[in-house]
Amino acid sequence: MLALPFFTKRFGIKKVLLLGLVTAAIRYGFFIYGSADEYFTYALLFLGILLHGVSYDFYYVTAYIYVDKKAPCICVLPRRG
Repeated sequence: MLALPFFTKRFGIKKVLLLGLVTAAIRYGFFIYGSADEYFTYALLFLGILLHGVSYDFYYVTAYIYVDKKAPCICVLPRRG
């Protein structure tokens, strides 16, 4: 999460969102192949767990920031508790 401001300033929000989607796809691929392979099961599952933070920060948190910047104030107010 500490690297998120650096990446958004350097690459832009849309490229960071794309990077988050790519890491999420790689993460789920590790989970799929980790359950099918008997030799690298734990290694692939561990790598998938490690990629969770990257995919979460680079997609979900960045998407929240993007919507917060683009949505008008009327739409933003009801969702804040």
